[in-house]
Amino acid sequence: MGRPGGASPAAAVRYTEGSAGPADSGPDGARQGVADGRRLAAPYNGADRHLARVRERHVRRSRARTELLQLSSDLLTAMLAVEGRTRATLDDLERADALALLVLARQRRRGAPH
Repeated sequence: MGRPGGASPAAAVRYTEGSAGPADSGPDGARQGVADGRRLAAPYNGADRHLARVRERHVRRSRARTELLQLSSDLLTAMLAVEGRTRATLDDLERADALALLVLARQRRRGAPH
């Protein structure tokens, strides 16, 4: 019985054993691009590099947002504790966010680790 795309059953066996299929086999049937039974990483092409840069920017922005939220939360907690209150107003939230932005901006200007 034929395989989709005209691949032989032997090619399907090579594919299921962890190789990329018939393209991995050399003329003598030896597996190409495999070292110690593991596939070698393919070289990055332009699209892969672009996706890696996009992912890196996303991770940096996500870390920055998390850092901002944590600092804002800590500042809000400290403000309420100093004033002896248990409930925050919208003004308190906005003030804590503004202070957090200023503190983080100052840390970045100084080059301090954040």
